Amino acid sequence: MRQTGFFAGVDGGGTKTEACITDAYGAVLGKGSSGPANHFTAGGQQAMQDAVAAALTAALAEASLHDEQLSAICIGLAGVGRAEERRVAQEALRLLWPGTPLLVTEDSRTALAAAHGDQNGIVVIAGTGSNCLGRNGDTFIGLGGWGALLGDEGGAYAIALTALRQAIRLHEGLRGEKSPLLERFMTRLALSAPRDLIPCLAKMSTSEVAALAPLVFSSAKAGDALSSAIVSSHAETLVERAVKVAELLSLDAPHIALVGGCFRDEMYVGRVSASLQEALLLSKVFVSLVPPCEGAASLARAFYAKTQRGDVGYA
Repeated sequence: MRQTGFFAGVDGGGTKTEACITDAYGAVLGKGSSGPANHFTAGGQQAMQDAVAAALTAALAEASLHDEQLSAICIGLAGVGRAEERRVAQEALRLLWPGTPLLVTEDSRTALAAAHGDQNGIVVIAGTGSNCLGRNGDTFIGLGGWGALLGDEGGAYAIALTALRQAIRLHEGLRGEKSPLLERFMTRLALSAPRDLIPCLAKMSTSEVAALAPLVFSSAKAGDALSSAIVSSHAETLVERAVKVAELLSLDAPHIALVGGCFRDEMYVGRVSASLQEALLLSKVFVSLVPPCEGAASLARAFYAKTQRGDVGYA
């Protein structure tokens, strides 16, 4: 029987939101993007709704479609790791598309689907925040995703914040080595004195702080020992979680996809990959080139098939 219909996938993260429209076979017909969609950050639930709606509207326009033509929508969001958070987000987003089957899930699930399809594997996510999720058959286990206050080590926000704190310690003479980090931060932020960081950072969003992480990467590549140590420490936290997920799922020689903006930096990819391959012999580590929104669209297609069978559950 010929498959028909149009499906929307949305990936809402701490820095940006991306959406795509596909046909029933996964061909991408349109894409759109907007700002951050983490309901725990500035703007809360309304900002999340606005970001998702803007990205999806742009994708529909590029595909020359209207939302009434969608068969199903899947939205992967940062910050919805608990069932109650997913329920609240789903209720809020359902108001935007009341007549369309809608699934809200974690952004790690959409990233996993994008990287591995329906196969077993692990995703290590390092964007604004960080997360790790693995699959073995019908079993899914995740570690990380604690948010900016409790964790997110290995993500851009945590890397930048660690570097800022260590640079201040160095400025106060509490560290012995020298580092250009503080000067580089002040130059980027157009500040004239270290204490100007206090009001400046107080006004910055999570994504704006995260945007400072490339300064740490470039300083490490330029030979700054402090920056290099910070990068290595955060990389090791990502590796530890991936290794534990592989152990809990009994995955031998797993395929591990690296997902997120931090992995645009080749040095960071190299450090994480080398450490993973040392800890998990014969594992295959790669940077996923499939956008998570396309993984969300594949989950939308699967979710629609379930609704047709009357077998609707958490994807």
